Amino acid sequence: MSYHDVARFRPDDPWPVVLASLACPVCLHEADDVALDGAGDDSAARCACDTCRLEWEVALTGWQLARLVLDPAAPGLAR
Repeated sequence: MSYHDVARFRPDDPWPVVLASLACPVCLHEADDVALDGAGDDSAARCACDTCRLEWEVALTGWQLARLVLDPAAPGLAR
C-alpha cells in the first residue's frame, strides 16, 4: 500500500504547521526523513517514518516548495 497526500500549509505558516503537514499518516510522528523532488507545481516531498517504517509522498505547490527550499530555518530537510 502506498500513501499519497497533499500538503496543507501556506507559505507563511509557522514551522509546526508545515511539519504537521508532512507528518506520518499512520502514527502522526514528525517525518524522520524528507527529500524534496521536482520543480514548481509538479513537486513533492518524499517522507519516511522510522517508527512505522513507512514511506509516503506529499504533493507540494510551487510556493510550498519555495518555502521548504529557501527558508533558512528549515529543520533538517534534504534539498
